[in-house]
Amino acid sequence: MNATETWRQRVKILSYRDRDWLYQKYVQEQLSQGDIGKLCGVDHMTIMGWMKKYHIPARPAGGITLRGEKNYLWKGGRKGNGDGYIMVLSPGHPGANKQGYVYEHRLIVESHIGRYLESKETVHHLNGIKDDNRLDNLQLMSEGEHHSLHARTIPRVPGRGRFQRKEAAI
Repeated sequence: MNATETWRQRVKILSYRDRDWLYQKYVQEQLSQGDIGKLCGVDHMTIMGWMKKYHIPARPAGGITLRGEKNYLWKGGRKGNGDGYIMVLSPGHPGANKQGYVYEHRLIVESHIGRYLESKETVHHLNGIKDDNRLDNLQLMSEGEHHSLHARTIPRVPGRGRFQRKEAAI
């Protein structure tokens, strides 16, 4: 090995100390900290330290987070909310939650009436099935009307005026 090759190896090994080179490898080429460490002959912790020094944000553990259609769990932007309702990805919608999802039944009624629903407007499922979002099963009403409707149909605890739990009402 001649002096030129030794010098080139030394430059390659220390290249992780150059912010632009490190940024290019990690952010643009999407190499992991471990892969960059192998290129330079150092541990991934050394690379992580230099990234912190240069304020290069680290990706989540486990690699690149694939979002949307690139994620293998993608279901077309529809998901259940855990309470029986279906939510649809609609990030620009004024009623979207922090993740960009809106209740599907609200979107269907909005599409039918040609405007966004106000926050105090409620969409009621006539048959009580929360994921049955056919237009003929949906009724638009105010919060007060919706509350009154359910107050008439849900039994109350005798002498207390409170609604019974679902289990107790059955």
